[in-house]
Amino acid sequence: MLPEDFIEKLNSVTNKRARFVIDKILEQGFCSTQDLKDKGYEHAPRAARDVRELGIPLDTFQVKDRNGKNIAAYRFGDWEKAKKSNQLAKTGGRTQLAEQLKRH
Repeated sequence: MLPEDFIEKLNSVTNKRARFVIDKILEQGFCSTQDLKDKGYEHAPRAARDVRELGIPLDTFQVKDRNGKNIAAYRFGDWEKAKKSNQLAKTGGRTQLAEQLKRH
């Protein structure tokens, strides 16, 4: 069971590529580079970065593709640890950081 504040964060995502990654992880426990390519996203690391930039922690690990080749896959990381490690960068993404820099 995911923490309520994490579910709220996931539900707030509207970016199409990030939304696909999140929905795929919720559906099957992970999202592989093959899943992203099948959906038409050729640069899987960019899709994972979209999610991370929104403050959602992702862990990267390896799975086998249809041909037995090792490929990257992504699953949710530790939400509580991410919140504690760097509140500004992990939960605000680029936008909040940019606003903080503009004010100083």
